[in-house]
Amino acid sequence: MGDRVVRIPHPLERRTLNRRTKHRVRNQIKSGERGFTLIELVAVIAVMSLMLAFAIPKLSTNFFTDGSKEISRWIMVKVETLKDRALREGKVYILNIDMGTQTMWITGEGMDEEAALKAQEEAERLPEDFRISDVEFPDRGRMAVGQVQIRFYPKGYSDKAMIHIQDEDFNPVTFVIEPFLPKVKRLEEDVGYNG
Repeated sequence: MGDRVVRIPHPLERRTLNRRTKHRVRNQIKSGERGFTLIELVAVIAVMSLMLAFAIPKLSTNFFTDGSKEISRWIMVKVETLKDRALREGKVYILNIDMGTQTMWITGEGMDEEAALKAQEEAERLPEDFRISDVEFPDRGRMAVGQVQIRFYPKGYSDKAMIHIQDEDFNPVTFVIEPFLPKVKRLEEDVGYNG
């Protein structure tokens, strides 16, 4: 039945195959199947640079936390939590604010002196480009020196107060703590009880 014949190419045939392949590649390049031109590459890089120029500011605001947002988040979350904890646990909690060290910390009724000192040592410090200018109460006015305490009571209410903060450019932010509302109102201006 059929003997199979295996054909072994002659060494000269291989060279002609390689020459044919090279010749075919050269013809493809000549016929228009080429790479990108310099103008096309420059245009693509310019478009990508333009897109990146618009994207980087958005990325920096999302990935690098703004000090104002960080402070706002801390104050708003802590006030809401303190009102809830005071009501749930039936005891007084205090938000302490030290104007000299520009720190805030929480203490509770019945907390021993050692625990209160530890809470003060682990206080939340404002970023360097922000400062607490004062805390205002409707009956006591603005308090700009020393330590100020805002109390949260077991019946679910708190002291009525405003915390005034400024950035390095003196842009004010006011946090309004209402006695019977769980949320803190954040205002981009210096607001007071007396106008």
